[in-house]
Amino acid sequence: MTALGAEGAEAADPDLWDAAFYTWSVAALVFYCVTIATLRQWMWLSYGAWAALLLLLWSSLDGTLAYWLNAGEHFHNLSPLVIGSATAAAGYLLFASRLEPPHRLTRLRIPLLSLAALSLLPVPLYYLSGSFVPGYLLLNSLMMVMAIAGIFPPITWHTLSRGTRLLAMAWPVVFAAIVLPVYLTHFLGEGFTRRELDIFNRYGFLVYLSFALSFAVMNVLAQASEKREAERQAVLSDRRAADAALALERAEQAYEKTRQVASYRSRQLADASHDLKQPIAALRAAIDRQQRVDRHRDTERIREAVEYLDLLAASYGTDEQADTPESPASTPIDVNMDTGDPLRRESIPLSVLLDTVARMFEADALQRGVTLSVRPSTLQVLAPPLAVMRCLSNLVSNALQHAHAGKVLVGVRRRFGTALIVVADNGRGMSSADLHAALTRGAKGPDSPGSGLGLAIVSELAEQHDLCFACSSIPGQGTLATLTLPLTQAHATA
Repeated sequence: MTALGAEGAEAADPDLWDAAFYTWSVAALVFYCVTIATLRQWMWLSYGAWAALLLLLWSSLDGTLAYWLNAGEHFHNLSPLVIGSATAAAGYLLFASRLEPPHRLTRLRIPLLSLAALSLLPVPLYYLSGSFVPGYLLLNSLMMVMAIAGIFPPITWHTLSRGTRLLAMAWPVVFAAIVLPVYLTHFLGEGFTRRELDIFNRYGFLVYLSFALSFAVMNVLAQASEKREAERQAVLSDRRAADAALALERAEQAYEKTRQVASYRSRQLADASHDLKQPIAALRAAIDRQQRVDRHRDTERIREAVEYLDLLAASYGTDEQADTPESPASTPIDVNMDTGDPLRRESIPLSVLLDTVARMFEADALQRGVTLSVRPSTLQVLAPPLAVMRCLSNLVSNALQHAHAGKVLVGVRRRFGTALIVVADNGRGMSSADLHAALTRGAKGPDSPGSGLGLAIVSELAEQHDLCFACSSIPGQGTLATLTLPLTQAHATA
């Protein structure tokens, strides 16, 4: 788009048309740069710098630059050659850097860089030949190729739509169809005047500048839109991840609650199985002796054993609290004998408990050859009846079955407003480590036929109902277990 027909051609002074042209061109450049700066796409300001070089080139071609610098004719003829070389080199470098992989046109990067280096030769040609003609012929050829090469980057920009890329591909064909005939006529025919070439160059510049900057702005806007969409998708992805994490946390909480309920059910069944062994054994023994012994007495024993079994079943069935968030599922509950209220304490005559224990374990002790002594007591305590009965039955059963004792004593001591129920045996006893293991759920000796729950159940029941349980043992001498219960007010002050 730069052409000089001969040296020494004179250019007209700037007029109103020149002022309008440069005012519009500078306004377009400023608008482009402000738009890019607003979008914070700083790398695309390179298009604005290259367009400014093009504008400077036209001002040197039409004499505006020489007019404002008050330069001579030689400057007017040489400045387009120098500025044009710099503009062509900058254009090739810009286009090579804006080719986006993986498009196949990125293979043109090296040829474009080579043309950028070739664009530096027009000025040396002038000094070597002493004529402007060789330098301007090369420069015009490079500028024409650069005008066509400017379409390659938009074709590779993936953010532009397919229709926009097709428009970019069609533009250089139309542009070349207009420009080439004009320059062929100028160089091969009579040639145009400087003013005519200036007007044509300006139109060509405006069209080319509009094309280059328009596609650059469209790409920047597309990139900004793509970035906003990516950010929106990232926000949605984070929101989905947060929802998934919340759902997972809720599922884990539900699983943990279910696991605790299942664990409690398992422990409840194990305790029930352990607690029911002795009442069932007593019931079976009573039934066997019913036809041989005092029927009335055996009938009473059967009634008491059955009532105890019924209370155990009721306690295991009344555990709604285990399924509620307010009550941990792993915390067992007990039930009052008479009312069924959880954890309710009431006045209990110890004579009833002791007599029940004596009758329950009488046959078992006789069968094992163990002397079971149950000392009567007139004291009354304030405690949950079923929990105390379960503790006593487990302690006596454990002494009869596992202590290898000859004697088992069950009695009551009064101490400082409390009653100490004592279960003592003269069996083989245990070491401190064995006693600690016996108080752990599921732990038992290698030769023990039991389930390892007796003392552990007593310890857990005492803790759950704020009862004081203690157990001591001496190897070879026996074991002493005590359950401390508060006396009723009447017996505590008596």
